[in-house]
Amino acid sequence: MTRFLPLLLFLTLAAALAFALLGKPQRDIVNLSGSTMNEKLPVLHVANRDGKPQRIDTQGKVTLINFFASWCTPCVADHAEIRALASSFPALNLEGIAWNDTVSRVDEWLVQHRNPFGRVGFDTKGKAAIALGVRGMPESFLVDRHGMIRYHLPGPLTETVRSQTLEPLIQQLMEEK
Repeated sequence: MTRFLPLLLFLTLAAALAFALLGKPQRDIVNLSGSTMNEKLPVLHVANRDGKPQRIDTQGKVTLINFFASWCTPCVADHAEIRALASSFPALNLEGIAWNDTVSRVDEWLVQHRNPFGRVGFDTKGKAAIALGVRGMPESFLVDRHGMIRYHLPGPLTETVRSQTLEPLIQQLMEEK
């Protein structure tokens, strides 16, 4: 019997761990990831070019918040689609948030790739990214006039998603009061 004691102990611990990990309801796990669609946008503070705090203000405006970085390769393709949105929807409030980057590198990158943003903030400590549950670059959030997140896109915006999903939704949100 004592010969099987280590195996019995191991199986008991493995079963307890499996129960702890798999026994939690899925909604608890999802809520840990940050804001999702149809939730109120949390208050976001980022730094301006001078390092002073500024609040991302979306009230009364349809807003696309785009997290990007100058070192992010997929951000180049994403940025081209963001520029296309800016051309199609001049009234769309575009807020860029540079994550884990410097002002000088972001300025150079935006000159090279053309800046579509009304404002660019710097999330050097990652607080805004954490508040929204951002997991990688690029990542975008479409917010309606009432501050509700209406669309979340983890990863780069593609021409297909822009034309078939995002543009119709932006048009709908622009028409809403």
